[in-house]
Formats: sequence, structure tokens, C-alpha cells
Amino acid sequence: MIRRAARPAAWLVAVVGVSFGLAACGGDDQNETTTARTVAQTARELRFDLGGQAPFSANSPWNRTVETASVDPNSDRMIRLGAQSPVPVEEDERLNAVRNTRNLYINMDTTAWTPGVFRIGVGKPVRLVCRQVHCGRKADAVPSELVLPDDAVPDSGHDGWLILVDEEQRIVWDLWRSRRVGQTISYAFARRWSLTASGSGTPRSESYPRTPSLRGSGLPLIGGLIRPKELREGRIPHALAIAIPGPAASVYVPPATTTNGLQSPLSVPEGARLRLKANALARVQQGRKRQPGAVTIAQTLYTYGAIVVDRADSPTLYAQRNGDYKGLLTGSALRDLRLSDFEVLTLPRKITDPDAPPKASG
Repeated sequence: MIRRAARPAAWLVAVVGVSFGLAACGGDDQNETTTARTVAQTARELRFDLGGQAPFSANSPWNRTVETASVDPNSDRMIRLGAQSPVPVEEDERLNAVRNTRNLYINMDTTAWTPGVFRIGVGKPVRLVCRQVHCGRKADAVPSELVLPDDAVPDSGHDGWLILVDEEQRIVWDLWRSRRVGQTISYAFARRWSLTASGSGTPRSESYPRTPSLRGSGLPLIGGLIRPKELREGRIPHALAIAIPGPAASVYVPPATTTNGLQSPLSVPEGARLRLKANALARVQQGRKRQPGAVTIAQTLYTYGAIVVDRADSPTLYAQRNGDYKGLLTGSALRDLRLSDFEVLTLPRKITDPDAPPKASG
């Protein structure tokens, strides 16, 4: 399967002290059969699908409509740069040989680089163990034991993303490079988020250190995630998360708090909001072989837009991995859309990330 997803950010690798690679690190094996057999189990068990409401507060950037928002005067230039991977010509040619000309792709149930969402309090006690000396901030520490379902099994083939939801406390934990063996889940990094807060962190300043997340932008995994219940109901009441090939290096805009972009600083910064153009929405709605979920997502991209959260080989959206999308959606459902079908909405003030990776030299 062609991989269309964001790579782990260099700054996150530095924080957790492991080297980058496509293959999983560590010696834990994973039961792939368990994942395949129970892929939709937890999607049904998530009582009310995160409480029957979109994550984060009502005034969160994720929950803001943008139908009437103005377009940034530099939108065309930013989109042109954002669609380009800032890598050497030889590498770009190799990537173009294996990707669908950078058309929009949805990472979902059978795809790596998208998280499973699992409810705390359903199943059996599971021990949680950090594999490193430092696994994130003390305030984000994961309990040493949680009750989790049997199918709370991360994809160990890549970054092992896992979202654990405590519906009663209205909090979630994002786990990175997590592995499950029996009743033990080990992980290399964790970030805690409140579902009643804004869904963004605090930008780095002289008084506040850089706080990474599992996204290059410093944003949560649950933010902008396509979830199966919303898709079945035909309405997604929040912005989506999108990764693009060439986000800007060194600068970002809120709600992002960091960046791993490598393109010219004149490109689309992480944290920017993109909106699907009206003519592109009409094209999807009028398509003869359109999938129901594709129409819902296209409407969401026009009404709420998508927030740039990371970099990827192709423009990429993210859907909950342990979901049942049969008859609703496939990863290539919106393959006719390209980044040029989007416009960048007026940017907030750009913020410099002094710890970001430098612009690519290719």
C-alpha cells in the first residue's frame, strides 16, 4: 500500500530520544490478527462517540465555521508552495512515482499513520509503561493502569499512534510509538489533552518552553479526526486536520504551537486554515459515483475548513482507524481534489519557532 502520511517530526524524535525510521523500534511484537478481527469493536463501544459532541470547547478553533471568512491575499502563492515537497529533485521524482500526483488522500481504517480511538473503562486492566527516561511533561503522565478493551492495539508498523479517551473526566491521552503485548502497553511519548479546553497548547515563549505533541504543529490527534458516527449521521461539526507536502519552515500560526515544516517560510504555515473552494465542493456533490462519506467531508471542508497539522507526501486527511466505514468511505474517495482546490483563509500573526528544523536545502 502506498504510504500517504506525515512522518514523525524531527523535534519529537529529539524529545523522546529515539532515532527516526519507518519501521517500529523496540522488540515488542504485535498481534495483527487481533487488530483485524476487532477493527470496529471499539467504534461501537465508544458510548455516544465522545459524549455525542465535537471535541473541545464551543469557542475552540476546531469548532468555528468559516463559510464567510476572508481569503488571505497571498493564498495562491502559499498553496503553490505548500503543494511542493522541499526535497532534492531525485527524491521528488521518486515520490511522484509512488503517489497519486499529490491528490487528496484519507488515512483511515486499513492505513498506517492514523490513530485508533479507545474508551477507558471498557474491558480489562492494562498496565501502561513508558519505555524511556522522559515520556513527556509530568502533567501529561499516563496512569500506570487503565481498564481498556482487548482491541486497544496500536499499529506497530509505524508510529504506533493511540488515543485513549476518558469520557467521564473529559480528557484524552495521545500515545506515540505504543506497543501492546498481552495486558501491557508500552509507549515512548504521551501528551494529555482536555476535551473541554480549546484543543491547542501554549505557544513557546521566553517564559514557556516548547511543548511538543504527536503532530508537527503541536496539536492533538483527536483534533480534526473523522469519526465513524459523525460520518454515518452525514454531518461533521468541526474542522478537519490536514497534512500537506510543504508547510512553511520556522513559522506557524495559532492554533499551532510548533512546526516541523521544511518549505519556504512564504508557504502555508502549520496552524493555517484551508477552505475548500465552492466550485470544488459542487464538483464533489455532482459527481456520478460519489461516496456518501465523501460528500459529507467535502461539505465539512467548505463549512469548517481544515487546519494544517503536519507535513505529508500528499495532502492527507485523517479518519479514526478502528471504525467501520463500509459503504461510506474509502481512502481515495476524494482523489479528484488537489491542494489547488483549497484557499488559505486570512492568517493570524506568524510566530517564529526557534527550535524548528531548518528549511530544506533541496
